[in-house]
Amino acid sequence: MADEWNARIERIHEGYNDVPLTHCDFSGTAWLMSLAYGCELIKIDGRINAEPLFRDIDELDGFAPPQRIWEYGVYPVIFERLAEFHRRWPHTEFGNSDNQSPNDVATCILHSEAAMMAMFEAPEKLHRLLDMVTTSMLELHRHFEATVPNLACMCPEYWIPYGIHFSDDNAAFLSPATYEEFARPYVERLGEVYGGVHYHCCMGYAQSLDVMAATKGFMCFDPQVDYNPMDKAIDLCEQYGAIWLFNNDPWQKHPERTASDIDTFRRGLDAAADRIGVAACIWGNTRDEAVALAEQVRDLAASLDILAE
Repeated sequence: MADEWNARIERIHEGYNDVPLTHCDFSGTAWLMSLAYGCELIKIDGRINAEPLFRDIDELDGFAPPQRIWEYGVYPVIFERLAEFHRRWPHTEFGNSDNQSPNDVATCILHSEAAMMAMFEAPEKLHRLLDMVTTSMLELHRHFEATVPNLACMCPEYWIPYGIHFSDDNAAFLSPATYEEFARPYVERLGEVYGGVHYHCCMGYAQSLDVMAATKGFMCFDPQVDYNPMDKAIDLCEQYGAIWLFNNDPWQKHPERTASDIDTFRRGLDAAADRIGVAACIWGNTRDEAVALAEQVRDLAASLDILAE
């Protein structure tokens, strides 16, 4: 196993070009764990979601999460499909879809307004729920690792040699103090198991960048550069070595951004040059569009003499 991981680490120096990877909705989206906890499946604007199981923090008194969490909700279907995918394409590796943080999941099981109020009125009860969710996530991940033979990493869409990637979307509206108390300790528990933490948050979380960078095992940001100060994110990543730059899914681009995708990558690469590594993740409406942009970004990195060889 060590030789296999060392070989993957060596691929970093080849620009990730030989790491075919797909991702699966194994832990992405907070409602997957919520459904396993017993929440009702609903749709919001045509998208699957979960009706909160609890609407008052006191309703959690005496509640215990399901044992063998992977046997509940839609997880049995997911594992069945993963097994079939592996049977058909055994050499294609998986990264698990973007992990939602324990705080994100907790505010899906408990109505988000009740969770926000509990931070001030019943913090010990909310910590109990967060501890439950974190334990369930660890159990689920361990089962995933034990049963999926071609697991590449704990990250969606791009390969990482170690660590675990989190979408901590609640960071967008938590203050630094509430993030430090009710989010960071539970991310740290998971990061300790996997050797580090990669952070993502959909939209802006500038107010908590410092607190998140102080996470034990912090490795890097995927900073959603349309909504967060790229220069500050790069400054905070400097002692750790890398930052992830995306041109973002079309629905996550800021509607008022006028700079082109290549200009935005240029700004990030210029700021990061000679300071930290950059992993550029390129999106396009079509494969040809994505490949064309990727070639431009690769040429730009080569011109700055920062292209990994």
